[in-house]
Amino acid sequence: MSFQMVPLCAANSCRLFTSPFLRSISARYRSCGTGRTLGGRRVGDIVAESELFARDGFVVARSLLSAEEVALVRHAIQGDESFQAEENTIKLADFSGGETRLNLWSNPGKGTLGVFCRSTRIVKRMEAFLKGDVVHYHSKVLLKEPNSGGVWNWHQDYGYWYKDNFLWPHMATAYLAVDAQSASNGGLKLLRGSHFAGRLDHWSKGDEQGADEERVALLRGCCEEVQCE
Repeated sequence: MSFQMVPLCAANSCRLFTSPFLRSISARYRSCGTGRTLGGRRVGDIVAESELFARDGFVVARSLLSAEEVALVRHAIQGDESFQAEENTIKLADFSGGETRLNLWSNPGKGTLGVFCRSTRIVKRMEAFLKGDVVHYHSKVLLKEPNSGGVWNWHQDYGYWYKDNFLWPHMATAYLAVDAQSASNGGLKLLRGSHFAGRLDHWSKGDEQGADEERVALLRGCCEEVQCE
């Protein structure tokens, strides 16, 4: 699982679940869940993770969820018929003819996916990374079918959230790969430290948004490319 601020990222994977958060001055999001102990295992130190987040622009938190918990998330996605309804599905074509399907909602709800994004493991990290209370912006499920799923352009999430009238980049995304991902199936890639470049201009590429290609090329030349697996 990864937490991202505004580094450049790209992906061409299968089933993903993401929840962006933003820092709030007055609102505190209610947290619940099992904290930092999973079946007797301790997960990462939040203070150390915060330092990595500030340095790299992202944190990869391995084993944050157990295999059983990931299975619950997968079951919640597969068992929700509303995700299959055409009126609830957004289809985005990339520049090469591939297509990504996604479902997006703002109210987290009380189901499995809502509990996940309200869990202590997520909220406490977001509060530490963004240095303040946080609120949930939205959640979404992305589905990319094998061999036909669309390619995500190199982009910053804040690159297009800025166009939604968010003036400050005090935002981050919690990203859960529901299916295994690697370089072989086009898993998420991040450019370490690219958040220090600030917000890049974003342009339409197919139905998607992508960061300025010249700046992306320069950043790929000087920032380590990290393949999430």
